[in-house]
Amino acid sequence: MGLKGTGTYDVSFTDVVVPIENVVGEESGWNNAWNMLAGPGLDIEKIEVAAMALGIATAALNEAWDYAEERVQFGAPISKFQSIRHSLAEAKTLLHACRTVTYDTAARLDRGEPASLETSMAKLFVCDTARDIVLNCQQILGAYGYIKEFDMERHVRDVLVMPILGGSSAIQKNNIANMLRLKNDCAK
Repeated sequence: MGLKGTGTYDVSFTDVVVPIENVVGEESGWNNAWNMLAGPGLDIEKIEVAAMALGIATAALNEAWDYAEERVQFGAPISKFQSIRHSLAEAKTLLHACRTVTYDTAARLDRGEPASLETSMAKLFVCDTARDIVLNCQQILGAYGYIKEFDMERHVRDVLVMPILGGSSAIQKNNIANMLRLKNDCAK
């Protein structure tokens, strides 16, 4: 539905021989590559997806903002109406929070600091919030937010997958609870 520029493909190998020196982690890492790559690689993937969601939400909000200032109803731009003003103000506030969380977490990764907890929190918060921002912005455009002649339609399609890519929001909640050592057994 969305992310039309990103393809998903099956790859299969037959009769492939990989010399041991080309195995991730060499011989000592045999059959352990996932554990060697998963932590740091997944942290980067999570913040990349959060950054994509942030970009989509930013574009949607910019479009809704401009539309609200240009669209005239009852003799005035719809940006004059309190419900539109409140919706846009809330979206700007949430977008600022998303940007702050994303940039802070990316800076941790840039400094080489452990950030698995923070990347899960950023992925969860930014992707879910970006989805909400975009859907609210679509409402400001009304029917125009649903047709292909406006970019908003593409923003909606693209943002809907963000809470799924790079580990779903449910997975991120599990990650967060586990990393914070929330008890998950009934033993007394």
